[in-house]
Amino acid sequence: MTYSGKGLYPVEVGPHIVIAWEIRKLRGNRSQSEIAARLGFTYQAYQRLENPAKGNPTVKTLERVARALGKRLEVRMA
Repeated sequence: MTYSGKGLYPVEVGPHIVIAWEIRKLRGNRSQSEIAARLGFTYQAYQRLENPAKGNPTVKTLERVARALGKRLEVRMA
């Protein structure tokens, strides 16, 4: 989503925030408990993935999450 107008300025967002946001967005209307069960995680462990202040997922974990949500993981450096 892009906003434009007077007094609005772009802000760079850290990767830890983007990852947590993308996981939350991909979950859609499904509950955290449902996705946690699919992954074999506790509810609390899954909940941390969606919290940028607490989550620090490995690439392997991100691959598992992507698969559980019917997606594939893509990593790029720009």
